[in-house]
Amino acid sequence: MARKKNIDRDRILDAAHNVVLYSGAHALTLDKVAAEAHISKGGLTYTFATKEALLSAILDRDVTRFRNRLEAFGATHSDATYPELRALLEGCQDVHGPAERFVGPVLAALMHAPGSLKSTRAYFQWMLSKLPPGTAQDRRARLVFFALLGLVLIQGFGLLSLTATKRRAMVKDFINFLNAHRC
Repeated sequence: MARKKNIDRDRILDAAHNVVLYSGAHALTLDKVAAEAHISKGGLTYTFATKEALLSAILDRDVTRFRNRLEAFGATHSDATYPELRALLEGCQDVHGPAERFVGPVLAALMHAPGSLKSTRAYFQWMLSKLPPGTAQDRRARLVFFALLGLVLIQGFGLLSLTATKRRAMVKDFINFLNAHRC
């Protein structure tokens, strides 16, 4: 009788995410992930044969979760303009929110496996499709989106440290700019 596979895919992905989060993107190795997940390297490579496969799975899972949150917000706030952007703004008020947790795996993918960024690229294309460049308000929404991404990346890379109060004030400025009737 064959042994039953008891390796939890999500536990491995969480372990890889933790390695990147706490040790940095440069520290991502299959050995470290296996140790963090408390499994053998063989068990890890049975589930994810390469570091690229592991990074793709992390990003696919994170992008899917994040996009689902934005879509759910959009569905319940369909009367609002740019509901997905508003959900993103809401979610980015926290200094250690889901957007920052996404930066490390993206950086790791850029360093170790650029081919694993397919779902991340698709997310950005999807988000931009929600922000057409037509009117002045639409262009303002795009500017807010890119400004927010800049803030998230700068903080996520550790290049700027803002207090929670300052971070919320900046996001509030983005929201006020989005809501402005004139540029």
